[in-house]
Amino acid sequence: MKNAVSDTSKENYITSIAALNIPSLEGTGDWHFSACFRQRENIKPSQHIAGIDTLSTYNQLGGYGIYDCFDVLKKYGASPLPEKMTVYAANHYRAVTDMVYHLVQNGQDIIKTVILDDWFPEPSEKEAVYQLLDKMRPELTAEKWGRIEEWKKLTRKTSYT
Repeated sequence: MKNAVSDTSKENYITSIAALNIPSLEGTGDWHFSACFRQRENIKPSQHIAGIDTLSTYNQLGGYGIYDCFDVLKKYGASPLPEKMTVYAANHYRAVTDMVYHLVQNGQDIIKTVILDDWFPEPSEKEAVYQLLDKMRPELTAEKWGRIEEWKKLTRKTSYT
């Protein structure tokens, strides 16, 4: 049986919704850990790997927010896992930034797809995401950046539909 986690590196790390399902000390993120990190019936869990499954932001953001999450995965019961390995993942702020960048670059709807309150209810948490996105601005056309600005205005409110 293969490992429950994908092969990763600092450039090709777990991101997007899968990274949001890795518990953090800050209490941010999602709650579907087993769907992403527990193998069932010889089917590997779905994980999003930057530069493979999603667009990479490594050239723009470098290693910011990328960490070895093996101990957290082991603690919360990812299985099967070897005794020790390095598993790189984006922290929750980087994971959302990666997700927004990927969606916008591919012409997909970020307003209905990325509900920031689901993962970051506090204004300071949202601001951390906005600051990372601001670093992505040079990579985006005016139209694409405008879509992010519209999304940011909506997400600054406590909730939206």
